[in-house]
Amino acid sequence: MPKPAVTHLKSTPECAPQPAPRRSKSVVDLWIGQQLRHLRQARGKSLAEIATASGISIALLSQIERGLKSISVSTLNAIAIELGVTAQMLLRESAEVGSEANGHVARAGGHVVQYFGVLGSREILTPPQARNLGLRRCALPPGSTSGDGTYVSEEGEVVGVVLEGSLEVSIDGHVVLLQAGDSFTFTGATPLSWRNSSSRTTELMIAFTRTGDDAVGHEAEP
Repeated sequence: MPKPAVTHLKSTPECAPQPAPRRSKSVVDLWIGQQLRHLRQARGKSLAEIATASGISIALLSQIERGLKSISVSTLNAIAIELGVTAQMLLRESAEVGSEANGHVARAGGHVVQYFGVLGSREILTPPQARNLGLRRCALPPGSTSGDGTYVSEEGEVVGVVLEGSLEVSIDGHVVLLQAGDSFTFTGATPLSWRNSSSRTTELMIAFTRTGDDAVGHEAEP
């Protein structure tokens, strides 16, 4: 693994002019927003909790997390305090983001790797300018599990493949044992659980579509 860099929609006529998609202000804005979102979700905090504690609106925090708004140093410091990190750390790491061509390319060795303790790690492979698709590589250590019961995610459609090891997965009530080379798919609304009951680390490559407000710069939890 590379070294870490540290609704209902209103119908409109088919030919009606559509607004241009909102673009991130910069690669750094997008990267910082992603990190803030990952940290918030890892700590089980809602947008409302962090926004209120930081003295900003929920809408502004949502735009910051999606890279649509640049964040001031004072706001970054306030949010960082609530998340238990330092603004200096985030700013320092943002200068080392391994991407180029205005975010259309993410270089090996420059991908952000996030660690979740006994749940393993995930490497974010998605180039910053990807709009509706995400890609990540997960490493699940022996004995790791999603916990009791099932869960659903915020993602659209998920497709994955086991690169190494094996994984016991329950997808919508169907329990299967996946081995290296096996692929799988499910939607974010599908009840899911997983367990690595083997004696070796399992590695997965996962691609997914983003939904709703998460269609820009969002990686869901593994």
